Amino acid sequence: MGTDTQPVTLHRPVVLHAVLYLVDFSTDFLRQQGYQGRMSSNCLLCKSWRHLKELGISLLLVAITVGIIVGFGLCTRAPKVAEISPSIEGSDLEMTVTNNDAFDWTNVQLELNSAFRYGIAAIHAGEALHIQLQDFVKPDGTNFDPLRQTPSQLAISCETPQGEAQWIGSMSQPR
Repeated sequence: MGTDTQPVTLHRPVVLHAVLYLVDFSTDFLRQQGYQGRMSSNCLLCKSWRHLKELGISLLLVAITVGIIVGFGLCTRAPKVAEISPSIEGSDLEMTVTNNDAFDWTNVQLELNSAFRYGIAAIHAGEALHIQLQDFVKPDGTNFDPLRQTPSQLAISCETPQGEAQWIGSMSQPR
């Protein structure tokens, strides 16, 4: 079986612009080298060459800008988003976070009620982490007070072999 091949065709204006640009570039080069030939300011072709030179530079700048934007877009990839399956149990003074996945969570950050944080290096697959609620701390150093505050939401962010993961869940517990 043969394959159909289509010849590549260029539009005449594109080819004409390219040729005129090259001729104009060559003329400028010759003038810089000392060529004393004349170009009439009334010549339509000479005016076209000057116009095409300006157009060519503009198109070149546009092409470079588009290339940079496309290249940057191809080089930057969104980080992988992984899913995790924790289970949360709690009492008035502590909570247990269990990693129900078959992989470890690393660089684990827990955030209670969108304000209080607790970090740990890892929670291994199948492992349960027991945390005293008072160990959650705000950035200003204020500890969570389980006698005055109620845990309502827990957010977990961590790294997994599949990429970064985030989980947010509500907490309901008897008081």
